[in-house]
Amino acid sequence: MFLRRKSVMSKLRPAIIFDRDGVINELVDRGEGFVVAGENIRYTAPWTVSELKIFPKVASVIQELKQRGYLTVIATNQPDVAHGLISSVAFEAMMEQIMSLGFDAAYVCKHTPAHGCDCRKPAPGMLLRAAQEWSIDRTRSFMVGDMETDILAGYSAGYYPILINRPYNGHIVPSKENPFTRIHDLRELSEMSS
Repeated sequence: MFLRRKSVMSKLRPAIIFDRDGVINELVDRGEGFVVAGENIRYTAPWTVSELKIFPKVASVIQELKQRGYLTVIATNQPDVAHGLISSVAFEAMMEQIMSLGFDAAYVCKHTPAHGCDCRKPAPGMLLRAAQEWSIDRTRSFMVGDMETDILAGYSAGYYPILINRPYNGHIVPSKENPFTRIHDLRELSEMSS
């Protein structure tokens, strides 16, 4: 699925690609022992519009980044759609709210890991497609996420990875092969990109 707000630009531009859940909106804590597709998973994406809680200041961060010349794009794995845990109506309503924050485009992979697609992060497919369709200069662009899959996708696609600090990702550390910067708040992006 692809949502686009504006026409594609012909001149190469820098971009900031954002994961959605855990970066733009809060994950939902389902509690201990919650199982999805045979796996214990405590935190999930929201499944209803009422569960969608956008982090404070996201809209102002997006506006500031755009004023600095950055394209702002969502790239998100959404396997819960394929698992039947969220209706297409609820999913579209949530994406509409997310896009209303000012994002230029959104790329969504609704596949499960079993599909073996090239768009599901850590594969770089969504990020490469965004670069091609939006004339993104990947050498001046960033991938912001909360999971190792985001870091690996960014690195593979040639975007500089940024990990936003969350209680569940302290175990992820940069390496020589996969360097990244850790931030505590999206507002720090303004300082990094200036």
